[in-house]
Amino acid sequence: MEPELRALLPWDVTIEKYISKDPWGKPIYGGPVTYRAQIQFKRREITNKEGERVYGRTTVYLDCIDPIDTLDRITLPAQFGSVQPNIIEVERVSDERGLHHSKLTCS
Repeated sequence: MEPELRALLPWDVTIEKYISKDPWGKPIYGGPVTYRAQIQFKRREITNKEGERVYGRTTVYLDCIDPIDTLDRITLPAQFGSVQPNIIEVERVSDERGLHHSKLTCS
């Protein structure tokens, strides 16, 4: 990402990739990976993967082109209470040079 755009990403968020479930149904995640991010709080209605209308309250723009899934776990920085909202939508954003960043809508 260009330095000018990276300067607009003041926070670090952590993503842990979903691996599977343990024998009791609890999710198992991989190790945490930290990405620079812009976090915005704005309520908006979206349609999730199951076709249901749901409300997202947090939009996270990540300096990340790696695939992210709605089953992955995100942790917001301490300034926001280190909360782990559910990821309800993932958009990989491209520009004229290819994949550029990811946009996550979270609960």
